Amino acid sequence: MGAGESRICGFRTRRPSHRFFAVQSSNSCRGVSVKSQEGSATVAAMGTVAALLLIGMLSIGATGALVAKTKAQNAADLSALAAANASPSALMIGDPSACEIASLAAVHNDAEPPSCWVEFGDIWVKVRYPFSFLGMSFSVEARARAGPE
Repeated sequence: MGAGESRICGFRTRRPSHRFFAVQSSNSCRGVSVKSQEGSATVAAMGTVAALLLIGMLSIGATGALVAKTKAQNAADLSALAAANASPSALMIGDPSACEIASLAAVHNDAEPPSCWVEFGDIWVKVRYPFSFLGMSFSVEARARAGPE
């Protein structure tokens, strides 16, 4: 080696003239080679792609749940309103026949048959709406109340 040159990790380099430049000694580079770093960018890129795919799949699942919740609430509202509109006198006396109308309206809106009860002149409807994500079945629940004015 000539003057002004040194070896860093087995490579010949020129030492800069200013004194604040830190140079590793050849002893601190033992066990580290350039070949041991090959492919590390590929691994990092694959990890990033996997994380983005996971975030995308979770976003799709959350969107599906939000859509199902909205449909369940719509079915519950429509069921309660249909029952209250069809038989307001039945609601006043507490007749559960209004629940049959609510059940028909909920099933027509692709919800499961609701649980329904009449209380103090109002009809209460609780609807479950099924949805699936990645082959797993879930259901969301919504409630509604309606009655004559």
